[in-house]
Amino acid sequence: MNLQAERVKQNLIGGIFPAVPIPFTQRGEIDTVAQESYIKYMKTQPVSGFAVWAHTGRGLLIEDETKKYIMSSWRKAFPDKMIIEVLRWHS
Repeated sequence: MNLQAERVKQNLIGGIFPAVPIPFTQRGEIDTVAQESYIKYMKTQPVSGFAVWAHTGRGLLIEDETKKYIMSSWRKAFPDKMIIEVLRWHS
């Protein structure tokens, strides 16, 4: 196993990867204030990384611009953390 794969494996074993919520306003728009507040809070938590789109597979249903915003905001805030993108396919 190469060094990078070994680091990924060790990070996953026993790591904490909370599922990322996607906050929306009552109008159905992304709530950027809530998003940034939650990111700020998560910076204080001992996590290994994050699981994005993990709650219900709704990542498949979200507009591309919203997906880009969510993913880029987590990547920007946590450049050293693993981000797992979870997609569920509906049949």
